[in-house]
Amino acid sequence: IYALYITNPAVFTEANASTIVRWEFTDDDLGYTYTKPKVMKMNNDKWMVVFGNGYNNTEPDGSASTTGDAILYLIDAEKGGGSGGVLKKISTKVGMDEDPLCAPSCSPGQGRANRLTDVVAVDKNLDFKADILYAGDLFGNLWKFDVSSSNPSQWKILDSNTKPKPLFTATDASGNAQPITVAPAVQYHTKKSGFIVYVATGKYLEGTDPTDVSMQTVYAVWDREESSITTIGRDHLLEQQIIETDTNSFSDTNARETTNNNMKWFTGSGLPTGSPISKFLGWRMDLVNQLPTPVTPAGERVVDDLFVSGDRLEFITLIPSTDPCVGGGESWIFAVNAITGSKFPTTPWDYNADGKYDSLDDMEKASGNKVVGSGIQLKTKYSFKSTKLLKPGSSCQEVNILTNSDGSMGTVTGSCVDNEYGRRSWRRIHIR
Repeated sequence: IYALYITNPAVFTEANASTIVRWEFTDDDLGYTYTKPKVMKMNNDKWMVVFGNGYNNTEPDGSASTTGDAILYLIDAEKGGGSGGVLKKISTKVGMDEDPLCAPSCSPGQGRANRLTDVVAVDKNLDFKADILYAGDLFGNLWKFDVSSSNPSQWKILDSNTKPKPLFTATDASGNAQPITVAPAVQYHTKKSGFIVYVATGKYLEGTDPTDVSMQTVYAVWDREESSITTIGRDHLLEQQIIETDTNSFSDTNARETTNNNMKWFTGSGLPTGSPISKFLGWRMDLVNQLPTPVTPAGERVVDDLFVSGDRLEFITLIPSTDPCVGGGESWIFAVNAITGSKFPTTPWDYNADGKYDSLDDMEKASGNKVVGSGIQLKTKYSFKSTKLLKPGSSCQEVNILTNSDGSMGTVTGSCVDNEYGRRSWRRIHIR
């Protein structure tokens, strides 16, 4: 990890690069980093660079990790972790020996190295300093880091006096761990206290990933801000489902329907009990069509950041192609209610591209009934990345610009709630 000090970008060259490196950081547990370092002000009144470790940190390259643990780093942005700087390294203590593919009896060197995702920060008391950090790991754990103290020695995972406990563990219905490789998203719980943390599972990095058809899931987990952590699992979450796909109603797009199962929040302490559970600590949605039966997973997964604003959660899924001559695969973009996971009562997408959001955008089920859709896909079926822009005009619309795997671009237009319309952020830049 490098920090550069550049007063005039025009004078930066490869020859003088070494003279403007502010600091550099190396560590045996760092691995191959894919994370995006975040710069944030902490409660010790210092600006810190915050990031998770990378992949394969146990590789025998002369600086191998001995544990393969998922690690969070916090480094003084001005001075680095060297003399006079602040370096805080928090281990989840979940590494090779805890690899879910062989635990609890992993032989030495048998388990994989773990890795932490990008982090997301929460400022609880609105003083512009980070108080909580969330991140996921390759083994399906969602971690909560308490950084609310002014003393970095107190920054930790709750319940870390013995073995750190994750806030949530992602597994499929058979108990198989689901990898988390993209940053969580978080917002205040609008109906209760605390926060809702959104995580999605899936991996698309290794040579075997395109042919992996294991079930992946999108989750919303309620962090009730309890003083100790009781790890939440999928059985404590309300199930929402992808029900059906419509490829016939619209000339340029396909549609998918999701459920609107009723959410009842669990308000006691600990975890909800009963069979079946009737009150929940969040929701989940497996990435597979539930109709027609039987359900056959196609390896659909989430490997791009989630977007949450107000009552709307958007996420992009990927179904990789196993054909080496075909780029990427195919993607869908979904919009669901962020608090309950249900579909919206009116369409979030302009499926027929007429500039309106009305019953003409309803999808047709196999039964012939018309329903509101939640997922949209262009007929081209490319995999894509998405950039959201507000569409000029009097109505509140957002254009999702899709950068397709074949190099082309496309757009889908979605509605947005009125309180989202206008300036999204503000950044003050001092130039001297």
